[in-house]
Amino acid sequence: MKITEHPNIVKAANEIALDNGCVNRFEEFNANKFDVTLDGEILDRVEKILGILNDEALDIVCCGDESEARAICGLFGVTGMAVSQTLNEIFEQV
Repeated sequence: MKITEHPNIVKAANEIALDNGCVNRFEEFNANKFDVTLDGEILDRVEKILGILNDEALDIVCCGDESEARAICGLFGVTGMAVSQTLNEIFEQV
């Protein structure tokens, strides 16, 4: 499923791409290239969680230490695991 319908997931994908040097900060980010395996309902939940996070927490989840990211995602139970899975799938595609 494409992530383009989910602006918070697109924002997270952009952060991951920037952190890994895969996109120029001065060029438009192309979210169309990312596919994730989760279905729409779960992706909607992931979108909500990413929207709840402040900029610092989003940066940690997308680009920070893995143990810190897991701790933040763990606050949201099973859906937090879906956040982690989604971001890992995006990371594999950058």
